[in-house]
Amino acid sequence: REFLEPNIDLKNNLENIEEIESNYTVLRLSFKLDIDFPYSSVIIKHVGSDNSENRILHFKNEIASMQFILSINSLKKYVPKIIASDLKNYILVLEDFGKTKSVMDLMYDSDQKKAITYLKKYIEMFALIHGKTIGKEKEFRQFQIKLKAETPVSDSTLYLTSKRTQFEEIITQLLQFERNSSEFNVMNNELNKLEVYIKDLLPDLKSFIHCDSGLQNNLIKGNDLKLIDFEFGDFGFPLLDIAGIYLGFPQSWNGMLLPHEIIDKLEKIYYSTLKKFKIINSKDIYRLVLHKTLAHWIICRLTFFWDYYLKDRIIQGKNFDNEFMKKHNSNK
Repeated sequence: REFLEPNIDLKNNLENIEEIESNYTVLRLSFKLDIDFPYSSVIIKHVGSDNSENRILHFKNEIASMQFILSINSLKKYVPKIIASDLKNYILVLEDFGKTKSVMDLMYDSDQKKAITYLKKYIEMFALIHGKTIGKEKEFRQFQIKLKAETPVSDSTLYLTSKRTQFEEIITQLLQFERNSSEFNVMNNELNKLEVYIKDLLPDLKSFIHCDSGLQNNLIKGNDLKLIDFEFGDFGFPLLDIAGIYLGFPQSWNGMLLPHEIIDKLEKIYYSTLKKFKIINSKDIYRLVLHKTLAHWIICRLTFFWDYYLKDRIIQGKNFDNEFMKKHNSNK
């Protein structure tokens, strides 16, 4: 009560409290409409003091990222308002957009026309966010410094060396190459070449990137989109934010990849919008940079699936083989 509005008894005017699925404690608080409070509902995020340092890092970086975007007038409309925040107790109160659909929901619906409309809005929004923030890294870092925040490692972290241990696991366990064997060294060399290829990007093409820009984090509010969940926000290579549209399997197209003609339209929208900021002036360069982005994205996906799926499956398979061989030998 005191945190939000000292002069109004919000506690006794609560109509509903709803818990929203998240890594944090996230609540939607709905209020009675006859009280003198500007919001009928709000979203409260809270990270408890018993949470890991990593969770607290995410929390601080989300606030820094949102404050940065909200500081740019032409981008304010894409971000929830920060109603209040308490860094000491790790509480954040945000504008609530209600139980609205995300662009991902549209992709799993049957209305292809509507899905395409909002995919175009999605691309236009990110092209503007990227274009408007190019050259503003210093300002973004100041928001981080003020909150003692830093960007967590994510799929958009450009350095493959930070994932070297995972790659060595994949090479030795998935491909069954012995360490320091010729096959292992060849694979390692190819990964080094790929990292050089990916990092050799246009030096001036560096903007704010959301780093968790999946369609599920883009909510539909009227004719506009609202972007949520900024905890991985950083400055980096902008096309990483839109790589996902090339690799989705939306229900709208019966679980198939988006048709090439639709992807071509989305590419043209992004390219023409970014071109206005005089960073990319050649379609050939744009294509080349896009290929580098997708190479990076796919490699990061491989390490993700390795940690959360493939490694366990290999262990299960080895255990199964061992049990089978024990039974086979005992039968002999």
